[in-house]
Amino acid sequence: MVHFTNLLGLPHGRARVLLLGILLACSSCSGAGGGDATGATYSCSVSFEGAVQDCSLYENVSASQVSGLQTGCTASGVATFGTAACPTAGVTGCCTNTLAGTDFTEIECTYTAAGVAALQSQCSAEKGTWSEAM
Repeated sequence: MVHFTNLLGLPHGRARVLLLGILLACSSCSGAGGGDATGATYSCSVSFEGAVQDCSLYENVSASQVSGLQTGCTASGVATFGTAACPTAGVTGCCTNTLAGTDFTEIECTYTAAGVAALQSQCSAEKGTWSEAM
């Protein structure tokens, strides 16, 4: 998930709960949470004055999860959802994680020095894997 503190103005935990709620709302959809993985990759990014600030890459997304991811990404009106990979240049830190209740991998990256501490703390709390590169 994108570094949602900037995206929605919510603390990381609340933003993650919002996205997870959207994804699980479709738990009755065919194959939600497993079984119909397409291996597709999607991203959600926030840019300011042409520079990427935050970007989340979602790997192994099932067809039934795409709509929930897109809704969660674009709900704030400031993020862009698409199939392009997150840029690797300028990354200051990333957290790789699998969200509870899903079967896809999320790589959430920040591109600002100010975003590192918050994302690293969130990553540790969620038992994710922290790295300084994508």
